[in-house]
Amino acid sequence: SGMGVEEETKIKPETQGGFAGGFASPGDYEVPDLPEAPSFYPTEQEFKDPIAYITSIRAEAEKHGVIKVVPPKQWVCPFTIKERSEDFQFQTCIQAVNQLKNRHSANDVFLSQLRGLHRKRGSPL
Repeated sequence: SGMGVEEETKIKPETQGGFAGGFASPGDYEVPDLPEAPSFYPTEQEFKDPIAYITSIRAEAEKHGVIKVVPPKQWVCPFTIKERSEDFQFQTCIQAVNQLKNRHSANDVFLSQLRGLHRKRGSPL
């Protein structure tokens, strides 16, 4: 948008250069007003193939980053979870966000196990 960081986020002069304790307080900054995402209202004919429609508006949509496409009232989604709720399942995983800083790559784990094996055999790496 051509705005610099200082124009987008206005920091109070007394807090420039850092915040006490490294954390910002609610009054330390202003969040700029964001423009509304442009909305597109395709006709039933245009939306017969939703992917083709999105492809057709891509150039315009990319200028904004985010858009809203409102399908025609007559359009029926070909798949909904409600229709298949009794047999619809998907795999979930728990991500301990607080432990991300402590994660080890597969290579780290392999090398650790390899060192342990060599230590047990009496020939450290």
